[in-house]
This record gives sequence, C-alpha cells and structure tokens, in this order.
Amino acid sequence: MLRVAHRGYSAAYPENTALAFERAIEAGAEFIETDVRSTRDGALACSHDADLKRVAGDGRAIAEMTLGEVQAIALPRGQKLLALEDVLVIARGRAQVMLDVKVSTPEMTKAIAAALERTRMTGNVIYGARTVGHVLDVTRCASRVAILGMPANPGLVPEFLAYPMRALRYWEEDVTPERFAQIVAAGREVWVTAGLRPRQEAPGYITAARAGALAAMGVHAVLVNDPTVVHPSTVPRQGRDAASGEKLSLRGTL
Repeated sequence: MLRVAHRGYSAAYPENTALAFERAIEAGAEFIETDVRSTRDGALACSHDADLKRVAGDGRAIAEMTLGEVQAIALPRGQKLLALEDVLVIARGRAQVMLDVKVSTPEMTKAIAAALERTRMTGNVIYGARTVGHVLDVTRCASRVAILGMPANPGLVPEFLAYPMRALRYWEEDVTPERFAQIVAAGREVWVTAGLRPRQEAPGYITAARAGALAAMGVHAVLVNDPTVVHPSTVPRQGRDAASGEKLSLRGTL
C-alpha cells in the first residue's frame, strides 16, 4: 500500500512546506500530497486553506494576493508558502506527487500542465479532480497526467467511472469491501484519505491497526499525516497509535 504524505509529514512539521515534504520523503513516503490554489497574479500556490489564517494568523485570501505577497508571510519554523514548481522540484527523482486542486478552472489546469512539463514531472504526478467537469479539463489540457477521481460522496462514483482515470478516492469511513471490489472490477485503484470524520479526526490521522486493515483489504494507497504509521511492506508498525496524531485529531479539513 503506497504511503501518500498528506500535506507532507504534517503530523510533525508545518503542512505544505519544504520541511514537511523533505521529512516525508526521508521517512519513505512514495507520494507527497499538496493542495493547489491560484494567486491574483496567476501563480500556483500550495495551500489547503483559502487563506493563511489557521497556519499563520493572516486572513487575507490567497486568491487576492500575488505569490510574492503570500510568500512574504512567515510560517512556523522559518517556512514559507511554496509555489507548485517548488514542490515538484523537491520531489523530482525522489517521490511522486499527488495534487489536490481545490478550485479548478481550465486556465488553472493548463498552468498546472505547463508546470509539470517544465519540471519534467508529468509522468510522476496524479491529479486529484473533484468533479466530472474537472476530470474533463484534465483530460483535455493534461492528457498524459494520471487522474485521481475525488467524488464528494460514494453515490457519485459510477459517474466518475465513466471516464479514464487511474484511481478513485474514498474517505476512510466510506470504503468497504464491496465498494473496493467495484472499483477494482472497473480496472481502477482505490485510494483512501485516512481520518474518520464521524469522530472528528483530522484528515490523514490513522492508527497502525487501521492502516493494516486497509492494506489487508487491498487498498492501493492511503493519505496519512505520519507516513511512518504505515510500514513499507504494508505490515503496520505497532506502538505508534498515540504519538503526535492524537493531538491533531480535531484540526484541519480536506
């Protein structure tokens, strides 16, 4: 089961920063996951939230600032917000990248495709698309990029399966053996975002035992805040259930 470091090694380091991505790769994550938004000047910035209020105390909207203005905002531990190409360069030759594109337009999809070409990462990225319209944009603008369908709920899965893509994403509480079998029968992979929303857990939080259960089901990849929770051989490492994940269990959204 592939380890996808959710916003980097975000259980221990500031999310979506160079430090978090470097530490995730050092920990053995096969993928690093980052969120992508557009700035006022059309740059591609990597931030989960629409502003930096939660992570840096600055409530200005990223979409209303230039990349330079956003990068001037100090993040914890001496970090700054990254441009997409910064993340791709960090990962190149070391890990693959999952993109969660929060607000998509055809122009933004074209800009992302161009960034992948410039960094020679087109074949090492999976592009998270949240709507069928978004899937179609990626198919038209970035036909060589693998797609991860991210339907808002399981009822939309059949609609997504009508289009070419590598994988479908489920939330942890939504994945079942029956749903897993449906996706595999359609020739796609099953990726899971860890974190049980009914328990108000942070997206990406998981215990070793739960990671082991997903691996036993045959899940192909799991998004986790701490990539060391999932053993490289898919055998869960014991004794890591508490660690830093518990104290993050009420923080963040996907």
